[in-house]
Amino acid sequence: MAEVVPAGLWGLLAGSALLLGAALGTLVGAIAYTAGNLWPARRGARHRKRSGHRSSKSQPGSACSTAGRSAW
Repeated sequence: MAEVVPAGLWGLLAGSALLLGAALGTLVGAIAYTAGNLWPARRGARHRKRSGHRSSKSQPGSACSTAGRSAW
């Protein structure tokens, strides 16, 4: 019974280390992602995620115009 307490404490220490590592990894990943988006945006690539053409109406034969049609 005396071995149960130290084993439980070691398990608690190991589990908390895993949680702390995951939290730090998430934080570092979020900072890296944000920095990776800010750097090109500040260098003039603000509209880099837009499509090549802007159209309010769907073109005939495009996926949007044919999606609602039935084959019958």
